[in-house]
Amino acid sequence: MNYLITKFLKYPNKKSKQSIYISIWYDGNRVLRYSTRIKVLPKDWSNKKQQSKHDSYINIKLKEEVDRIEKEIQSFDLDNKRLPDINKLKEICDGVISKSSGLFIEYFREYIDRGKTSQNKPMAKSTKSIYERVYDVLESNFNRLSFGQVDLRWLNTRLIPYLESDGLSTQTIGEKYIKQIKCIMDQARREKLHSNYDYQDFKVTRAEAKNKLSLTPNQVSKLINSDEIPEELQNTRDLFLLLIFSGQRVSDLGQLIPSNVKDDTINIIQTKTGTSVSIPLRPEISRIWFKNGGNIIKVSDQALNRNLKDLAEYITDLNDDEKEILTSKVARRTFATILYNEGQSLGDIMVVTGHKTEKSLRAYLDIDNIAAIKRVSSTWDKVLAI
Repeated sequence: MNYLITKFLKYPNKKSKQSIYISIWYDGNRVLRYSTRIKVLPKDWSNKKQQSKHDSYINIKLKEEVDRIEKEIQSFDLDNKRLPDINKLKEICDGVISKSSGLFIEYFREYIDRGKTSQNKPMAKSTKSIYERVYDVLESNFNRLSFGQVDLRWLNTRLIPYLESDGLSTQTIGEKYIKQIKCIMDQARREKLHSNYDYQDFKVTRAEAKNKLSLTPNQVSKLINSDEIPEELQNTRDLFLLLIFSGQRVSDLGQLIPSNVKDDTINIIQTKTGTSVSIPLRPEISRIWFKNGGNIIKVSDQALNRNLKDLAEYITDLNDDEKEILTSKVARRTFATILYNEGQSLGDIMVVTGHKTEKSLRAYLDIDNIAAIKRVSSTWDKVLAI
């Protein structure tokens, strides 16, 4: 008896990301259909090639899982002189998929709650505090991350850019985040919860830490005027624009309301830092208020970031890596970067963003060197014209 494994999408006509399924066939008859838990946008899926059109990461992970399932089937056939029945197939798939798809965040929480280090010693309060900080970042932004996805691509295109966008130094990222993640992955591997070794090569270099993303004025303008954004992403677009034009965090969205306006200025106290800031009441903000009856939809940072992954498909000129790292933090960086590149002083920008020092604000900036050179040249023109 011959077997065949094929890959497909269960709902190929939907716009949101869908799980990739496998079908296992014996002599042309389907015996089992099983979800790999790997997701892809239907428009990026090739039915003919049974793989993603653009994402090599997805294709590699998918091939790894199918290869492991085939190896288990062949091993069973060799030992028993027959192919496994449906119950054994489910057992094989459960073992392969769960090993690569077990949620890292769940184990991370369990590790902290044990209150013991990998050497089985009581965990110091200071150590637990560091782990809690790392957990908060993972839970808010990567809560569906599997053990198999904790790899170099995730580190360099997702985690490091996210931490760097919050102004963290290379040393802090390495010692207060990467070190803890490697430690927990080590412990999980010792407990045979995964067979992923990529994390052992985790390190932070200055070149990686400089990876930033901010939208250009043209991208922001097209996002405002786009007619292609589906109805289910309209609120996400509005909230993202509200953050761009206010320069605030998601935690401050609830304060960006008409009742906090005085003399065309929105006055709020930032939730994270307790800093009082004043925000110019731009027409773009007023239009969003008017559209929503003066109310701002409450949303968590986690939920907004999840929806932004879908909105990224409608933002012009974003490459695949940039789409992956599009988060709410990009809006705040876009606010600061556009204003700075247009000649606004750091001091003026700090009045709105609430940054305490120019150094911390500079960590947000994606500086356009060409624009900076033109400003320097323009200043000389003004000086010499006096």
